[in-house]
Amino acid sequence: MKLNNIKAAFFDMDGTIVSFTTHKISDRDIAAINKLRENGVLVFISSGRDKNNIMKVLDNTLKVDGFVGMNGNLNVIGDEIISEHFMDEDDVRFIVDASKRLNFALSLFTREGVVLNMADDKVHAVHDHVEVPIPKIASLDDLDLSKVFQMNAYTTRAFDEENLVPYMNNSVFKRWNDDFADINSKKTSKLKGINKIIEKLGIDIKDTISFGDSENDLEMIKGTGVSVAMANAMPVIKNAATYITKDCDESGAAYFIENYIL
Repeated sequence: MKLNNIKAAFFDMDGTIVSFTTHKISDRDIAAINKLRENGVLVFISSGRDKNNIMKVLDNTLKVDGFVGMNGNLNVIGDEIISEHFMDEDDVRFIVDASKRLNFALSLFTREGVVLNMADDKVHAVHDHVEVPIPKIASLDDLDLSKVFQMNAYTTRAFDEENLVPYMNNSVFKRWNDDFADINSKKTSKLKGINKIIEKLGIDIKDTISFGDSENDLEMIKGTGVSVAMANAMPVIKNAATYITKDCDESGAAYFIENYIL
């Protein structure tokens, strides 16, 4: 049965349409998503990445109508910023201080770009895995800590739960890698970013679809009208999704679009 009511589609990037093997979007995925857009469905990226790293991967081959960036902290339609949200300043100050005291790598996402305090083995391993350039290395003390969209800690879950999570009451840690965490405000998520966008467009949530694979996709997968988990998705994502498609490396997004929407 074809899904005929879809008006807006939201795609996670890494592990969903961007392969961890090739670090690219497959030609089949590009063709299917572009065809979806040609058929009148609005297409959005929904990612933990910042704008620069989203656009670098798209490289003008995948056409989109906007994006939910940094896990819902920066939401854009065309060239218009619809909403933006900054983290709790006390939480930011705590983890910046903790990074010095406990000597771990930490990056902060600001309007001016991403700044990293150091590049250790975990940083190199994570960035090699996703083939994303290591951010500029500089002191975090010089940044306006009241204007931070998101943070990345290059730490393990056990480290976070012992040293960070209990002291950061306004933040949430989410993972797609054992040595890396997205840290965001509890007040934002990909789903909340989606809601900002569709409210602006006058689209009902029941007429949306999302594709994802990792912890930071969970609210989105639970909340959109239809949701699709990749075969390589975390079990919690598969359990929450309406459908499960093929692996990212098998162009699972394209497979679903071709068979259930187009």
